[in-house]
Parts: sequence; structure tokens; C-alpha cells
Amino acid sequence: MLETHLAYPVLIFFRSTHDGLSWVGTIGALLDAATLVLTTLEHPQTGDAALIVKLGRHVVDDIARYFDLADTGEVGIERSEFDQAYARFREAGIALRPIDEAWEGFRRTRAAYASRLNAMATYLQIPPQQWISDRSLLAGRHGRPALTPRERETAASGQTG
Repeated sequence: MLETHLAYPVLIFFRSTHDGLSWVGTIGALLDAATLVLTTLEHPQTGDAALIVKLGRHVVDDIARYFDLADTGEVGIERSEFDQAYARFREAGIALRPIDEAWEGFRRTRAAYASRLNAMATYLQIPPQQWISDRSLLAGRHGRPALTPRERETAASGQTG
């Protein structure tokens, strides 16, 4: 993907044939999963996860630079969202680093790619993902229900009723 999308930048505009999916969301999910493994597990097998983070960041950085997308250095998620992921690992019986140490490592690592990934998601108008893009429309965000596609369309067009 790094080679194809940089050699032929128009490829970033090609969408998935499946609703709600995007290559940006997939890269984000892979980066976030690998980052969680590297920073949260007590004894991670880091080879694959480290490679995913290295190459995934390279893809995000190069494409974002090509399209002049901003890098604000923000982590892009709230601590409570990380705490939920941490709790799921703990419930699965996985040995974990102390939560504050894990959050700091996760925050630092994710901040290196998250804002460019989110800028890319906004630029390409991908469907909201769990930790990527405009997540305000997802269920449970600040206690609000998710908007239906029709409600999102109405909100975007400025229509009422």
C-alpha cells in the first residue's frame, strides 16, 4: 500500500465496496491494536506489533505529507476509552503493565500518528470508526445515541425537521 498509494495518490480516493469500511479505518485499527500490544501487555511478543506500527506510521505520515494534512500531535482518544480497552484485556486474564504506565506509553505512541490519521479520515470523509474520524456520531459518545444515516445527512445539509 505504501508503494501503490504514494506512486498513484489518486488511489486514496477509492472507497470500499462495503458500507462502513475504509482502508483508513483498517490502518487505524491495525495501528491501534499493535500500539495496545506494545504498550499495555506485560510481556508482549513485539516483533509483529512493532513492524505494524513502524510501517503503518510510515504509510500515514507519507500520505498525510503528500496531501499536506496537519499533524497536531494529539492522542485523539480520551483516557476513559483506553481504560475500557485495558479492562477488556484484564478481564481476559492477560498480564498487563500498570495502567498509568500503559496509558503513558499508549498516549505517546498513538500521538505520533493519530492526528494525521484523523486528518486523513476527515479529508476523505470516511465512515466513523471506534477511535478514528468524527467519532461524535457513534453510539455512547458522551451519552448520545448514534445518528442514523438520514439524520447525519440532514445535519450535514443544515436542514431541520
